[in-house]
Amino acid sequence: MRIQGAVLRTAGVGRPYADGPALEVTELELDAPGPGEVLVRIVAAGLCHSDLSVIDGSRIRPLPMLLGHEASGTIVGVGEGVDRSRIGQRVSIEPQRPDPDSEETRRGHYNLCPHMQFFGTPPVDGAFCDYVTIGAACRGRPGIAALFHPVVRGHDADPEVHDADADPVAVIAVLRDGKRGSVEVFSCMSRSPRS
Repeated sequence: MRIQGAVLRTAGVGRPYADGPALEVTELELDAPGPGEVLVRIVAAGLCHSDLSVIDGSRIRPLPMLLGHEASGTIVGVGEGVDRSRIGQRVSIEPQRPDPDSEETRRGHYNLCPHMQFFGTPPVDGAFCDYVTIGAACRGRPGIAALFHPVVRGHDADPEVHDADADPVAVIAVLRDGKRGSVEVFSCMSRSPRS
């Protein structure tokens, strides 16, 4: 199927990124979901420091590439062996892509898989696009997963960040469109003891 994606063709683009042609929105081909996979329409994708480091050239990757590994969306199609009742389910995307046949993954320790691949790191395309195919084990709510990491690590990203005595007890984020497509992130976190 044809999809739209924001492709990085040239690294070494300096800040502000709005002044340079860092990402180019273009049409791409996406394979239908295979056995055990689902097709997800992306609703939210977070911009991570690692994405910015590829754009500015400090992290070398083969180009062109489709960045983005913090995303969520809605299942709109399923591959063989996946229950059709999953269609319409809201999910978050696990950026790690373990080998489902590795011993570690079969034991439930997929994070230790020696053949691990990651969304947005070649050879796996990222989620700065309108659709992706992923393993059917995804779950969660869109938006939350895509925003949590950038809010917690907001000081690493390009947007202006206002941090009010931050700790991971509670997070409130307000996003607004700014000049040249920027986003301003406010994080407010309570330091009160848990009851």
